[in-house]
Amino acid sequence: MPHSRFKLPYIPPLPTTMVSRPFGLNDEGKPINQSRGAVFQGALVYVREFVKERLEKELPSELSLEEKNQRVTAAQAEAFQEIITRLNSAIPDPNYHITPEYILNEGNGYSREFSTFFFETCRLVCGDDDFHFNKGRLNEINAIQYMTRPFPLSYVYKIFPRFVAKYTNLDIETIETTSNSAVLRMRPDSHLMNIPPEIHIHSILATCNGFQGFLIYLPKFHSGIQPAIINERKCRLHGDEYCEWEFIWENPRPKIGTTVWGGVALSLALAVYTLLRMPAWEWIAWFAFIPALYSWFTYQIKLGDFERDRQHRILAEQSEKSEHQYDELLASNSNLQISNVTLQQKISQLTALYEIGLAVSSVLDLDELLEKSLQAVIKHLNFDRAMIMLVDEKQQVLKDGHIIGGSPELMETVKNLSIPLERKDSILTQSIHSHEPVQVNSIDEVKDEAQRNSLIQFGIKGYVSVPLIAQGKAIGVLLADNSQTNRPIPQDSVNSLVIAGSQIASAVDSARLYQTLEQRVTERTHEAEEARAVAENASKAKSAFLANMSHELRTPLNAIIGFTRIVRRKAEGVLPEKQTENLDKVLASSEHLLGLINTVLDIAKIEAGRMDVARVNFDINALAEQCIAIASPLLKSGIKLKKESDNEISMVYSDIEKIKQILLNLLSNAAKFTHEGSIVLSIRRPEGNNLSISIADSGIGISKEALGRIFEEFQQADSSTTREYGGTGLGLAISRNLARLLGGDLTAVSEVGKGSTFTLTIPNMSPN
Repeated sequence: MPHSRFKLPYIPPLPTTMVSRPFGLNDEGKPINQSRGAVFQGALVYVREFVKERLEKELPSELSLEEKNQRVTAAQAEAFQEIITRLNSAIPDPNYHITPEYILNEGNGYSREFSTFFFETCRLVCGDDDFHFNKGRLNEINAIQYMTRPFPLSYVYKIFPRFVAKYTNLDIETIETTSNSAVLRMRPDSHLMNIPPEIHIHSILATCNGFQGFLIYLPKFHSGIQPAIINERKCRLHGDEYCEWEFIWENPRPKIGTTVWGGVALSLALAVYTLLRMPAWEWIAWFAFIPALYSWFTYQIKLGDFERDRQHRILAEQSEKSEHQYDELLASNSNLQISNVTLQQKISQLTALYEIGLAVSSVLDLDELLEKSLQAVIKHLNFDRAMIMLVDEKQQVLKDGHIIGGSPELMETVKNLSIPLERKDSILTQSIHSHEPVQVNSIDEVKDEAQRNSLIQFGIKGYVSVPLIAQGKAIGVLLADNSQTNRPIPQDSVNSLVIAGSQIASAVDSARLYQTLEQRVTERTHEAEEARAVAENASKAKSAFLANMSHELRTPLNAIIGFTRIVRRKAEGVLPEKQTENLDKVLASSEHLLGLINTVLDIAKIEAGRMDVARVNFDINALAEQCIAIASPLLKSGIKLKKESDNEISMVYSDIEKIKQILLNLLSNAAKFTHEGSIVLSIRRPEGNNLSISIADSGIGISKEALGRIFEEFQQADSSTTREYGGTGLGLAISRNLARLLGGDLTAVSEVGKGSTFTLTIPNMSPN
């Protein structure tokens, strides 16, 4: 026999938001526990099963089992998340928003309004119009099953309404029962007392169809037999005064116990005794079937008495214990719910502040910092709009406004806004002067007309203003509001905003300091570049001056040398010997002075960029021999000067005069500082097309400290060297400059007491 039920009426959409708190404590401080989380589990299981069955019909047959399972799992997770999202969007206070883990906790208690929203949301998400009825097959509640199993099934239908009426505010009763049927009646009026009228029809639908779906499967949960058949007689959704249902089931065949079989066995034994015509068999024949009948009736009476006693005892004990434990559980669970919500709020706030700290600590550009700060405040502290304005200490105004969450016109207005700090009537300067946050929950709280006009101008209905304080000074103000959604601003959000404001203030102060340092570095760099240009111009002017002056000095000095040589030659044998020696001294001093002037002239030409390179093809070995011949007279007695060269090196394309000058300078220094041993001039081609000419001596050597100074102008190893050996300290400086002018370099390695090696490296360029 099929079910007989009324057709479902039109169900309007749910309201957008709930009115009462979904859980915790009500306004009177009592636990909200009108619905238990345990009854939600069957609904969630049915949503998953329904989504799975629907998707398996829609998926292509060619998909593998693994792909089908993946898609089914993803669709189930998406449906569950959509239920959570819809419920949270209907809860106006974000402090009571639920998580998937929270809704899966069977011990949590909820308001009847939340329960109605939950079941109707599940119905809408899964798409099953008869969801409330169909989910009953998965609503097996172990506690009820355990408590009712000792009773006959008809008695369970009789006591179940009493159990429900005792622990819920629902008027449900059993009208009549038989061995295989029961009639129940439900009046939902008391159930609707504490919920808004807009969801009465949803509550009746969920309650009426939910009980129907559960009660038809009660025979299966209780006795493991087929579900009952329902005959819906009346329905409140169709205008009746109450809902009435008749449930019909088929009782299972009773099992025969050992007592019955023992009585039957005894009766069979007596029958056999009679058939064998044993003594007094005639009398025994009359009583042969009495044991079987007696054992059967005795078994039934004992079983009935035992079941009634056990049922009454269990019911009494369970009723007493459950009432006491249930009351304690309600109180402790409500407190736990409140503590859990508080803890979740704290964790959420700490996470938000951590995210804000990360967002503002990694940025030094001020505009980018302000944008990221405002975005973090809106995202993590759940405000509709946020605005920052900074203090300009020079002009004593609030300016540089940035806002997130406003219209383009409002953003432009805030950007160009400038508020004098001396104003006391501005909502933005109040927290600046007080160094304390300012919270206004409603525009009605503001009595000052100017402040009210400011709030109206920005569309603000309630706000919180926090000063941005860094190093004890207010550097700006942070303002946030919920004017778009009209949500109240809880105190926890104000506290979090104050902490976030201190983080933002420190970041803004650091960004400003960075910009100031960057500006100063730019200014100093510009000044240094200008000073460098002036120095370079002065150096070039000096070099040009020295070049010109050296030329002007060399001309009369050459004339002096020339005339002195003529006089010296004609005075031979004419003037006294003393006068001739004086002329030799004048000639020697003049030539020494000319050498100094030529050296200064070379340096000046190099620094002034007036030293030209005249490259020609020449034999490097011949040039080396020539330099050795010129330097040989400078050698001390016993010193050997020799040349080593790769045979394949001969012709070189470079400036022969400058190379000659470098080699003579190096050979002259080697001869001057070598007292014993040898001097070796080596010509090599170490790599590529470069030419390497090294002059190694076994002289006095150079210390590590002095080695870095020897190529500087007017520098030698130390002052004692200058006094002992003479010299201006310009030879090596000129030689290195000439080497670099040729595109090469001059380097040195040395060790005190073991000699020095100077290496000239030049490119062997091909002729044009």
